[in-house]
Amino acid sequence: MFTEREAIKQEMEEIKELVRIDTDKYWEMRFYRNKRLEELLDRLRELDERDLYAPVKQVIEKPVNPETLPKPKNLDMTVTDLQIDRVTKPKRSGKASLAPREKVIEEIELFLKQNGPTKQKEIREHIEQKFNVQWANFNTVLKQVVDKSPHIGVDTIQPKKHVYFYI
Repeated sequence: MFTEREAIKQEMEEIKELVRIDTDKYWEMRFYRNKRLEELLDRLRELDERDLYAPVKQVIEKPVNPETLPKPKNLDMTVTDLQIDRVTKPKRSGKASLAPREKVIEEIELFLKQNGPTKQKEIREHIEQKFNVQWANFNTVLKQVVDKSPHIGVDTIQPKKHVYFYI
């Protein structure tokens, strides 16, 4: 008759044996899958090589009717006119590059020196009027100005409402 201790040891041995068997089966299946994948890849390579050296079939397209093609907008334009037209068109809608950065910084410094602490909206209105330029995002302009100029400071009263001042 078995004691409980011997029964537990025997069951542990059986579990270890089952784990070993499962591990062996796992490795056998893995080996089989890898071997099968290699065989399939080799077969694909053979087919690719065969297709590569096989004569290429000519695809015959329907002849294009010139009347169905879209007509150019202006037939009188020469190639040079088209190039000039392409070059003279603006590439982007932003006009911020029209105002030199150094002049904008100087003007903001002068404006803050004269008016004292000022909100972003008032600075924007003044600069846009002075340079006749509109920025899509004036906040980034002011951040760059604050970074570049040692004479401009920012005081945050409320979130997203900054007051700029001359130092």
